[in-house]
Amino acid sequence: MFKGRLNRTGFVLGNLYLGVPMLVAIILYVISIIAIHDSGAIHSMINIVFFLFGAVWSAFNIVASLGMIIRRWHDMNKTGWLALLHFVPVVNLVTFLILLFAPGTQGPNDYGFPKSSRKFIDVLLGSRNPLLPGDEQPPQGTPKPGTYGAGPM
Repeated sequence: MFKGRLNRTGFVLGNLYLGVPMLVAIILYVISIIAIHDSGAIHSMINIVFFLFGAVWSAFNIVASLGMIIRRWHDMNKTGWLALLHFVPVVNLVTFLILLFAPGTQGPNDYGFPKSSRKFIDVLLGSRNPLLPGDEQPPQGTPKPGTYGAGPM
């Protein structure tokens, strides 16, 4: 989850995969509170259910987001330790914009080969998941990162 590279498309889709369920849960929570005028046990039960969902989803979300952020920095041939900047207020907005718009390195870098291009519709239909490692095998005859020019002379 923390090794390899993640391109901009995978980063955007991964953030959508993580953000949309929480947004749907918030909308359902607001609708349920508005629709039920009883302020007794039903409200308490709804609050507990949504709190538990939010806690579990947030724990999952932190780990998955950190993995995506590290792999996105790797795509730009930067160290994954830069992900710690996302815990600094205001700086996290700047680094998020960098990750969102800065292109990754072309070809292999210190963190491996770029992922093969994925079709947007494949990801939307669920046949490919941007959070899981993809095809990271180098093409035949391509040198490993860091071994440029190490061949026979």
